[in-house]
Amino acid sequence: MKKIPVGPTIASAYGFTFGGLGTVIGLIWIPFVLYTVGRFFIGNYTNQLVSSGDPTSVGRSALVAMGFSLVSVFLVAIMGVSLTRQVMSPRSGSVVAHFAIGPAEFNYFLSLLAVLFVMLVVYIAAIFADQIVLGIASSAASAARSITGRTLQLSVAAAVLLLDFAVLMYIGVRLGFLVAPVTVAEGKIDLVRAWQLTRGNFWRMFVVLVVTLGPILVVSQLAVAAIVGPDYIVAFASAMLGVFQAAVTGTQPQAQAFQHLPDITAKVPWLLGVSFLLAPFTYGLTFAAPAFAYRALVGTPPPTPAPDVGPFRAA
Repeated sequence: MKKIPVGPTIASAYGFTFGGLGTVIGLIWIPFVLYTVGRFFIGNYTNQLVSSGDPTSVGRSALVAMGFSLVSVFLVAIMGVSLTRQVMSPRSGSVVAHFAIGPAEFNYFLSLLAVLFVMLVVYIAAIFADQIVLGIASSAASAARSITGRTLQLSVAAAVLLLDFAVLMYIGVRLGFLVAPVTVAEGKIDLVRAWQLTRGNFWRMFVVLVVTLGPILVVSQLAVAAIVGPDYIVAFASAMLGVFQAAVTGTQPQAQAFQHLPDITAKVPWLLGVSFLLAPFTYGLTFAAPAFAYRALVGTPPPTPAPDVGPFRAA
């Protein structure tokens, strides 16, 4: 069982992203501009729908948002394929712009949807299991009718949420870490292959993700906090606390929990601007680390994947 070399993988990911920042920007800027512009206009459109007072506006808004989410995943697939290929088989010279749609992009798009579907199934199963466990804890707390019973209920709820988070993270990392290089290098949609390659490497992958994406996440969240201000953060934290309390007590969270947040519509362009500036670092590190890890586990693949595998085949 091969192990992912943590230090070399992290160093290679940073070297690829920062050492070839111009290439990374050239590979992703067109699809990411499309995503940013689309997110801005779709966000404004859905906000207008919701505030119109039309009883059907919520459903229409959800459909529009779902459609744009699929488009966003496809744009991520375009960026992911180009960056993964650059790691696997570096092209010579500079890259001013790149936008390609072909079998690899469609295959990776379907792979991402498959991963999201598996995660959704696991999440739904966890919700049903949580309801059973929390129901038992609530009955025990009601029988106790004391501070001890209430403490037990809160403790069980916290443990259940932590367990859910741990399970989802484990499956997400094991399933999703090598999906891009497997799909691109081997020319096929194979979640089983991606899962098998990561056996015995969870903590190594976890460390790689924390060290590569952790700093970007911290910087982005600090920027978001500076833009939206403390009032929004406090209100959001209060709404999340209300959702947690509803989960503990087994009641339905209030539908208005997040409707009383301060309006940050005017700040959305600034938030999108931060996302745009950080995009080369975010996507460069996101796709470089798995590609280098795959090369360490499997070796450098041939420049062109086999054209006769996968649901979408090269012409």
